[in-house]
Amino acid sequence: MPKVLVVDDHPMIVHAVEALVHEVAPRVAVMQSKTLAQTLALCRDSQDIALILLDLNLPDSRHTEGLTVLHEEFPRIPIVVFTGQEHSSVRTACLRAGASAYVMKSGDRGALSDALERFLGEFTASGEPQGARRETLLSSRQLDVLRLLVTGSTTREIAQALNIGEATVKTHIKTIYSRADCRNRVELSHWYSQTMLHLA
Repeated sequence: MPKVLVVDDHPMIVHAVEALVHEVAPRVAVMQSKTLAQTLALCRDSQDIALILLDLNLPDSRHTEGLTVLHEEFPRIPIVVFTGQEHSSVRTACLRAGASAYVMKSGDRGALSDALERFLGEFTASGEPQGARRETLLSSRQLDVLRLLVTGSTTREIAQALNIGEATVKTHIKTIYSRADCRNRVELSHWYSQTMLHLA
């Protein structure tokens, strides 16, 4: 069963997030971690973590330290920073360090719900495996990257258009090329045109 790992040491936050995850994606389990060390251990032991919701301030990590370590070791797991820090400079630093999205705890419930639906699309209440074999499908965010990629957008342009970090875009592109078994954009564009009906 796919899992969301909530990295936060505040029980009330974890409880609220868990309730929302179960509402948005009933087929997803929720795990909790209170420290960076515990998070690393859980990620190393579990092969089915679909998303990490990360608070920046942990007992053993501050600012983007934990985010950087997690993204470098587990680049294929989307990391949504879920924090109370409102400074735009922090948000920019997180996106550059590999965060897939940045959501404020003080924001409305819909912002987190949207992030969950974006990264857990295939596991949501309405989500169904579509088209081709499950293994050949891309996540909703990877499809967003793919659509921009085949139009000739650069990594920086894709990052700006999707409001994510360039490091995250590069990770998605690497995954897209691997799953499509393509070596360049010409091959990828051909593959896209041939298979998009199955992936859309």
